[in-house]
Amino acid sequence: MKAYTLNTKFNFGKHKSESLKQVVDLDYAYIEWCLIYHREFFISDDVLIEIKEANPAFTISEFAEFARQLKMKNEYPIDFSNNHIWASIVIRKAFVDKEINR
Repeated sequence: MKAYTLNTKFNFGKHKSESLKQVVDLDYAYIEWCLIYHREFFISDDVLIEIKEANPAFTISEFAEFARQLKMKNEYPIDFSNNHIWASIVIRKAFVDKEINR
């Protein structure tokens, strides 16, 4: 898993070679997509705060935050190399946890 800072450049996807800060300014929905669908993409609490300070309109969904928390706690299967499998695990786990906590 790669922890991104504002200056980290993407090495994948449609924003390859652009920094996290550039992507936040241009297409911050992509950050959400990366958190959910790209198991190797991670932003820490500190970086999330920096992003929100620089762009107060920036928000992430409950699912994206859930995926970020799983990554932060290393509670995800590292052996899954397929990002779509990772995303389905995040979504299923989020629903199960939500049902348990009702």
